[in-house]
Amino acid sequence: MVLLPDSLFTIAAVNDRYLEVTGTQRDTMVGRGLFQVFPDNPDDPSANGVSDLRSSLERVLRDGVQDTMGIQKYDVPCAEAEGGFRVKYWSPVNTPIPGPDGTVAYVLHYAEDVTEFILSQQQTSDEAARQLGNSRETARIEAEILHRANEVKESNRRLKLAMEELERNKAELTRLNQKLHELDRSKTVFFGNVSHELRTPLTLTLGPLEEILSRTDYPLSPADRNNLSIAHRNALRLLKLVNTLLDFSRIEAGRIQATYRPCDLATLTAQLAGVFRSAIEKGGLELTVDCPPLPEPVFIDLSMWEKIVLNLLSNAFKFTLKGRISVSLRSTGAGARLSVADTGCGIPEGERGNIFQRFHRIEQAKGRAHEGTGIGLSLVDELVRLQGGEISVESEVGRGSSFTVTLPYGSQHLPPDQLGAADAGPSSSPNADPFLEEALRWLPGDEGGLAEELAVSADVARPRLLLADDNADMRDYVQRLMGTWCEIRAVADGEEAWQEICRHRPDLLLTDVMMPRLDGFGLLARLRNDPLTRSLPVIMLSARAGEESRSEGIEAGADDYLVKPFSARELVARVKTNLEMARLREESARAAEHLKAKEEANAHLERLVAERTDELEEHRAELEMQNEELLETYRDLEEETAQRVQAVEHLREKEKLLLQQSRMAAMGDMLFNIAHQWRQPLNVLGLNVQQLGLLYEVGELNQETLDQAIARSLEIIGHLSKTINDFTCFSKPDKDKTVFLVADAVSKTLSLVAAGFEEQRIALTVEVSGEPEIRGYPNEFSQVLLNILMNAMDALVERETRDGRVTLRAVSQDGRAVVIITDNAGGIDPEILPRVFDPFFTTKAQGKGTGIGLFLAKSIVEKSMGGWLKARNTADGAEFTIEVSNGNP
Repeated sequence: MVLLPDSLFTIAAVNDRYLEVTGTQRDTMVGRGLFQVFPDNPDDPSANGVSDLRSSLERVLRDGVQDTMGIQKYDVPCAEAEGGFRVKYWSPVNTPIPGPDGTVAYVLHYAEDVTEFILSQQQTSDEAARQLGNSRETARIEAEILHRANEVKESNRRLKLAMEELERNKAELTRLNQKLHELDRSKTVFFGNVSHELRTPLTLTLGPLEEILSRTDYPLSPADRNNLSIAHRNALRLLKLVNTLLDFSRIEAGRIQATYRPCDLATLTAQLAGVFRSAIEKGGLELTVDCPPLPEPVFIDLSMWEKIVLNLLSNAFKFTLKGRISVSLRSTGAGARLSVADTGCGIPEGERGNIFQRFHRIEQAKGRAHEGTGIGLSLVDELVRLQGGEISVESEVGRGSSFTVTLPYGSQHLPPDQLGAADAGPSSSPNADPFLEEALRWLPGDEGGLAEELAVSADVARPRLLLADDNADMRDYVQRLMGTWCEIRAVADGEEAWQEICRHRPDLLLTDVMMPRLDGFGLLARLRNDPLTRSLPVIMLSARAGEESRSEGIEAGADDYLVKPFSARELVARVKTNLEMARLREESARAAEHLKAKEEANAHLERLVAERTDELEEHRAELEMQNEELLETYRDLEEETAQRVQAVEHLREKEKLLLQQSRMAAMGDMLFNIAHQWRQPLNVLGLNVQQLGLLYEVGELNQETLDQAIARSLEIIGHLSKTINDFTCFSKPDKDKTVFLVADAVSKTLSLVAAGFEEQRIALTVEVSGEPEIRGYPNEFSQVLLNILMNAMDALVERETRDGRVTLRAVSQDGRAVVIITDNAGGIDPEILPRVFDPFFTTKAQGKGTGIGLFLAKSIVEKSMGGWLKARNTADGAEFTIEVSNGNP
């Protein structure tokens, strides 16, 4: 029996044997649904033949593979005169029959009648046993058949349940994915709103500070000017971070405002690199700038390019402690290539694929500072791609890194509405100030004499403090704050702090958490593992707020944990309190040697502390376990999101590449045709000019002859201009759907290929009946026509067809525009006809075809315009039919 793949599984055909076994008539079955003809037996409450058979047929439609069912009890209706149902057992097999498009067109339902066999197993008479054979081996085999049939049936049932569970899981995964995307969007909006709101108070902070620092009528004391300078530098740094976050939120929301202007990129780049020269040379490095003039201007957004160059230079300076930094700019023929190379610490191979990811930072990287948000290189990547460029990196650990940015010449890759006039020329940029100020603060300064300036009387015993922080302004601030009542020494990282402690043990250590070379936790671990420094009081300073961070610091062995920003009063109080506690501990230890009576009190206090410590440990362990579970869930979601985003980006890139390859191939063919189309008019124009010269020499040039020659020349120039306009219109991608006449698209396409057909002596016939319209993209539709026509011409030329001809007919039928293109090249091999629309499939010689022309043509017609494109063979050759809805929405 042959079934249609609809909801009723309509019977399309049935053989005589099936009619004989079921006792039905063909005219009562064909055209009706399978389960209308063969319903379940209403007198049998256990009947499940309809549900089992429907599940099998649905699996065939879903999976496209054959489905073998176990033996089914499926009673069939008796003749109308008899009434009721006849008991029947079947062994069904359902097989898909694919159509031309690869989908299931029919289902072949084959069922073997095994009723007699099954019923014979249920009878106990000796006669039945003799008819079917009573040997034990036969009985065993038959029992095995029944057992296997039931197993198949049970497996099909379980498979159905598993597929239903899979669908439920898929729906839940889709819901979670949508929720994750919404959370990501909300995060971006939040960053954008917060960054925007911070700009106003920052402006009102920077303005008065700059005004006070620039005043000359009221001189400031050195201490006041130093304090205000620190506030001004760090307000600039905060503004830089806010602007970066705001840029990210604008890019992600698609609201970035850019104006691309032709620019002297060499001069601008050299000027930006020169901003960093003083800082780089103060850091003991060599800066090499090699930016020769480029052959043509490069279209860029000036602000974006400044951020790209400044971020790359800042990054190179931060992670290069010796050697040199090189900046070079070269022309590659198709565009400009910027290279920023250094001899710094390099990037581990496992981290290179992540450095352009947002908020990613390389742990334990050797640099001048550990400060940073992990968004600088990610922003550079976004800004480069917005300008149509690419960025790449080459790096080797211990030898340095090289970042390369390439930008194409011209403006074809940029949005036309964002192009601007040429800039007046490079000028000083306010964007460079925060970068330079931050870089200068990474350099070591003279930090040892400040405490002496603020020292009190030498007769007073002052405590000795050591400060470890990689931020120079923070070191300067704490030194001035504490230097009035204690001796303080400041260093830039944990390694230097450890060396200083080994030389001169201080009374208390103030340490930042995040520092280069050795961080705060690493330094604390060294101190607590060394018997000589185990009792040293340690106060940790960190920007990581929250009880969890504080608990982590205390658990690691810190005596106190202070969260930035903190007030001067709080810092002084914490330091004095911990110094006093350390002093008391030392006095208690000394007194314990002489006062035995206090041993019990100290032991009791230690037990109380131990009990409280145990309680805190249990609480911390519970918090850590909960935190690990949350982190694991977050990592899973983050990894899945990254994979999905990468897959989507990969698909987008492949689609863009295919479209670009197709358009470039089509433009190459058009240029060939245009060259042939211009040859004859240009020859005529040349003869016309030569004739004018001859007439002038013999003195026969008059006004009438001159006017006629000018008219002919203008006519030829008008023809060449029309060809250029047609080629320009074709090469420009459409933005929106419009209603256009098929005749106009055909005319535009023919103007680009007619010369080629004439050159090959191929007759091209066009028949347009009525005024068929299409709602879609006219330039893309012209590309579809061009691909099919050029394929037809290539086939005629390759096969050396005599009297080659191509016919294009366009009509309007039932509200749809129909375009039929035929040729007499002998047709397409039937074996490859179903594959002509497959991507990268071509029968042309290597180098003469990309195999994506017809694939993209079908995608344009069916996906972009809602129509269809089919191919078939005729008696003389191939026929391509395009059918698209007319202009009515």
